Amino acid sequence: MAEAVVSVTLETIRDLLVEEAQFYYGVRSEVEAIQQELQRMRSFLKDADSKQDTDERVQNWVAEVREASYDIEDNVLVFIAAKVASRRSRNSRNVFRRMSCFLKEIVITYTVGSRISDIKSKISGLTTSLQTYGIKPITDPREGANSNNARIHDLRRSYSHVVEEDIVGLEEDIKMLVDHLVYEQKDRVVSIYGMGGLGKTTIARKLYSHSDVRRHFDGFAWTCVSQQWDKKDIMQGILIKLIPEKREEILGMRDEELVKQLHDVQLKKKCLVVLDDIWSGQAWESLKPAFPNSRTGQGSKILLTTRNKEVAMFVNPNGFLYEPRFLSNEESWELLQKKAFPRREDHIAEFKIDPDMAKLGKEMVGPCHGLPLAILVLGGLLITKHTLRDWQMVYENINWYLARGRGHGQQQAVNDVLAFSYHDLPYQFKQCFLYFANFPEDFEIEAEKLYQFWLAEGIISQDERAEEENNDGRCRKILG
Repeated sequence: MAEAVVSVTLETIRDLLVEEAQFYYGVRSEVEAIQQELQRMRSFLKDADSKQDTDERVQNWVAEVREASYDIEDNVLVFIAAKVASRRSRNSRNVFRRMSCFLKEIVITYTVGSRISDIKSKISGLTTSLQTYGIKPITDPREGANSNNARIHDLRRSYSHVVEEDIVGLEEDIKMLVDHLVYEQKDRVVSIYGMGGLGKTTIARKLYSHSDVRRHFDGFAWTCVSQQWDKKDIMQGILIKLIPEKREEILGMRDEELVKQLHDVQLKKKCLVVLDDIWSGQAWESLKPAFPNSRTGQGSKILLTTRNKEVAMFVNPNGFLYEPRFLSNEESWELLQKKAFPRREDHIAEFKIDPDMAKLGKEMVGPCHGLPLAILVLGGLLITKHTLRDWQMVYENINWYLARGRGHGQQQAVNDVLAFSYHDLPYQFKQCFLYFANFPEDFEIEAEKLYQFWLAEGIISQDERAEEENNDGRCRKILG
């Protein structure tokens, strides 16, 4: 996100040069020179971003640009703050105070001016090294308005199938799990466990919305526990789903009241509570008192997903444990087609895939090792690739990524597929995507607030926001 940092710094410098022009005696020319250098450098950062993963020198160069941007912004702000304080002190009637402030201003001007001069030299050095690293300017951030709008439209379409998630080859498993939830009274807890990306949450969602399950239970609640969990938040969330009419009362309850209320409601009616992505036995221990045991639960059940089999066994050693299997090569190719060619479902009889593209597709799913998440990510990439040449480029890049991690296990191969999907994003979307790392796992945020954060951080500009609004809110549709 170095380009975003540079953009914010440029905006800060521009505003301060305008608003505080009279206070820049001694350093104004240096700051303006830095402003020009950063403006030039910003056009190179997009190319540098694409080269970071293949050249450690470029990675270090980008980090130095980011640090230099922070340094110049910090020093300019320090200088302005000192000048403003000095201006206020000049109005003092105390002669000694005015003299002291005058001397302090001279010292600060010299010190900050010297630092700014050093930063200018550093930035100039960074600029001269661009040619050495083969970094070229990309002056049009949108790569052409028409092509960008087309890509945004394609990306929006690729997100339209999130709700109706595809499952291939697990129909019998779904039926078996439904039977355990609905008909097997002794199975108080049904656990789905396995490595990340195996489809645990997807399967749980299919069960949660299954018609037989919806008819059987009277109350439903879904909560994501994850690594950072809060007992009170989890219990409140579950209770609000089970008895929404008592929402305000629930929000005011103490921990012990929440435990009793959650325990009691599961005795009064048959409830299905999904504890998704639970990572530790400690998390279950804190929640356990709120759940009746199998003898008193009146048919209420827990559906649990976890990466750790030991956690599933800890929750209920006698419960039903299920581990989704990896997909076969044929199933993997079928899932890829569903994701990469969503429109084929509408006209399946007439739809035909180019034989050469099919051959590449079958080869590309191999390194995914039958892991549904990796296949879906790959399909999400291919949904915007419409020619054989596009598919060949993805195939070559995937092979390059996988060659780096060869011999490091199945999970590394999957991580490489995910990494490639990030690097294939349009540049402007990468910065938006990385910003989500600021929020806790499973955190919900309003799209409008997210836009405001992006604007404040300089990730998008007011002009880009206005353009987005004039284009039917396409970025908003991408956010969902």
